[in-house]
Amino acid sequence: MDRILKEHRKSILTAVVFVLLAVLMWLRQSADSHTEILTREKPGGSVRQEQIICQTGDGVTQELELEIHPQEYSEQETEEYVRQAVSLWEQEYLGENDSEKAIYKALKLPDTMMDGMVTVSYESSEYDILHEDGSVSLESVPDEGILVELQATFTCQKYIQTEIRSLQVILPPKGSRAWFQVQVARAIEKAEQSSRKAPEVQLPEQIAGSTISWMKPKSKEWMAVLLVGTCVVFVLEWRKKERKRQAEKLRQRKLQREYPQLVEQLALLIGSGMTIRRAWERILWMEERMQKVRGSQTHLFQAEMQITYQEMQKGCGEKEAYERFGQRIGMPEYRRLSSLLARNLEKGTRNLCDLLSAESQEAWENRKFQAKKLGEEAGMKLLFPMLLLFVLILIILLYPAINKF
Repeated sequence: MDRILKEHRKSILTAVVFVLLAVLMWLRQSADSHTEILTREKPGGSVRQEQIICQTGDGVTQELELEIHPQEYSEQETEEYVRQAVSLWEQEYLGENDSEKAIYKALKLPDTMMDGMVTVSYESSEYDILHEDGSVSLESVPDEGILVELQATFTCQKYIQTEIRSLQVILPPKGSRAWFQVQVARAIEKAEQSSRKAPEVQLPEQIAGSTISWMKPKSKEWMAVLLVGTCVVFVLEWRKKERKRQAEKLRQRKLQREYPQLVEQLALLIGSGMTIRRAWERILWMEERMQKVRGSQTHLFQAEMQITYQEMQKGCGEKEAYERFGQRIGMPEYRRLSSLLARNLEKGTRNLCDLLSAESQEAWENRKFQAKKLGEEAGMKLLFPMLLLFVLILIILLYPAINKF
């Protein structure tokens, strides 16, 4: 337990600090909950819903929901705000148009001004030409233009001021891009209206002396399909790699658990007078018998040992076969074992049995350590739920005291 606390000291201290901070904030909020004053938002703010609890002297409580409006300005202040808003609006509402007598581009008609203090609404005498958002439709504008009245209503709290402007909406200069767009829109509308009894609409081939070709906009659904397909492929590949990684991780854990048994068997058989190859064959023979009894492979190292044995049967040298055995598995323990066996064949180490016994003892100790570590990790996973439970119990114990206070 001491090792767990030392290893995860920072995490535990962080959790405790945040728990204490949350408790202190809760206590402060409970202490500050008694109030007779509610703060409004500043002028121009929004209406706020405020939850409040009413408690009588005999302890009867009632929860209420109040609608708190923002602070209001005086009448002089509202008039000044509207005056400034109208002055600013006058400078900007024409947008890119040069004057009120030549309107063919969109107007700039804001809905709010002065940081939201003043709201503006609009009405047009010709809604099909001048819209409330300031956009202009020129298809139905005659060649000589048309006079449109725009009414702007400025509101600040209860103060209202209305401004009316007479605007001359005209066609764009002939030959300009905007003028050509109007001609195209008129030609399409004319073609559609003149062929409503026909099953098809014949689009004009020439407009204002220019040859026109028509095409439908390309759908971008293929991009969505490509994007979704790419994501699916990425997820499939990621899942495939993740499964392989998890499978390899499980395989290495099992091989690590099996390693002490393999080394111990080799030490016993070699100690009884067998050669390394004969001991290898004996272990395979015992594993095959066990497999017939259980109906499945008992140890993972059996398959790798079988590959090594087949390599030796095909003429591969023992030293090379044992080295390749460690390389295939790739784990440090098995590389160390293959190195011991290969060195014995090369240099004829006499105390191989003692080395294998020492390796077996170390492997068993390492296995005990790993089992202990896994148990501690499992205990650590329960630490955070226990901390949460501690917080819950603390709240349950403190709530009645704070409520009485």
